[in-house]
Amino acid sequence: MFFNNEQNTFQYIIENLIKTNYLTETINEKIFEIFIYNEYSIKNKYKYFFQTIHNFFLSKEQKDKFINFFSKVQKTYYALNRFAYLYKYNKTKIVVNTDMCLNPIHINDKNIISVCQNNNKYLFHINDLIQIIISALTHSHSFFSQPLECKNPYNNQPFNKSTLYNIYFFIKFKTYFHHELIHKFFENNLNITIFYNKYEYLLRDYSIENYVYKSPINIIHKEILEMIENFNKKFNEHKIVIDKDFPIEKLVHIMKPYLFLLFTSKYSMIPTRRNFSKIYVYTKLIQFYHFNSQFGRKIIKISKIFDKSKLTFKINKTIQFNDKHIQFHKKNLNFLYDHLKIINNNELQENSTFIINRLNINSNEYHNNTIYYNYEEYTDEDTNEEGDNEEDDDEEGDNEEDTNEDIEMEDINTDNNQENNEENNEENNEENEYDYECVD
Repeated sequence: MFFNNEQNTFQYIIENLIKTNYLTETINEKIFEIFIYNEYSIKNKYKYFFQTIHNFFLSKEQKDKFINFFSKVQKTYYALNRFAYLYKYNKTKIVVNTDMCLNPIHINDKNIISVCQNNNKYLFHINDLIQIIISALTHSHSFFSQPLECKNPYNNQPFNKSTLYNIYFFIKFKTYFHHELIHKFFENNLNITIFYNKYEYLLRDYSIENYVYKSPINIIHKEILEMIENFNKKFNEHKIVIDKDFPIEKLVHIMKPYLFLLFTSKYSMIPTRRNFSKIYVYTKLIQFYHFNSQFGRKIIKISKIFDKSKLTFKINKTIQFNDKHIQFHKKNLNFLYDHLKIINNNELQENSTFIINRLNINSNEYHNNTIYYNYEEYTDEDTNEEGDNEEDDDEEGDNEEDTNEDIEMEDINTDNNQENNEENNEENNEENEYDYECVD
């Protein structure tokens, strides 16, 4: 009697139900019908609920009765919704049961999450979903961040918000993984616009890191050669010469941390970090030069082996490259005390005046807007590829520059003496090595 076309409003129905004192079952039935009407959205439902409980024409007893009825209907309504979802979920077929590397996975395996979309069920390893979300949030073009919606890679359709919430809570409560971007995205209610406007500076740093460490090796190699060329122009007395045949993979592996600092000094949106990196990158390159000024040079090794059958020496030539380099990261010697106070990078402060003058930077402006970070950190990524220990590198590196020329002269003299005594040493079958630096 209340559900005619002219008086089809939630508030009108509730008020009449309460005034006529219908039985509890009748009131629950009528309110439940209101819940399932399509024209009543969740927003309007709670809007009418708010208006009813603040209606001063109703007594407190009537309001309490209405709230109790409303709560019961809510409980029944969402229980049926949950039942319908579980029924649909269990009946939905699995269309993808492999991870992104095509390894078979099962729904009951550890770290496997099921995503329902378009009446299909997709199984994902949680690590794959994490990478998909991070790649979408950190998407950029020329260091300008352009976050994208998180999509299902199998049908190229965006995940709905409830799915993203389920993924986040799965990561939080069923794994030990924590990523700041995913957490900050969740804190902003998965609103990509608010997230971008609030953390654009952070996304810029991620875009720089992704470019340096995930770009193709040929692109990074060109950037590194350009960085070294610019360094040589500004610091003529500390020229780093790289032979054109030097292995690309090894050069990129060694120089990536320096390139990351250079791009940070150019494109970071944090002024203090940008100013600090501007000086720090050249300080590290100067240290790199002093540790081994002959880095990148080609070395030709000549081996002579006496052949008894022919009574002659065989000459074998092998080409090697001087790749001895300083570790970019150092061990934190103040680990037990670095929680007590901020330790400034004194070495950077000492060299900053020289570099500032060479780069034509305003000294007062730089010192007033720069924080001298202390990056005393050791990581396995930046270790020497040959597996040398840091102590051995320091000991050998301190003496390498001083003894490099002496070793070459000694080898040349040894070569001359042995050529003069070839006839006397024909019966000896020994292998002798000589190193020569290739001069372009």
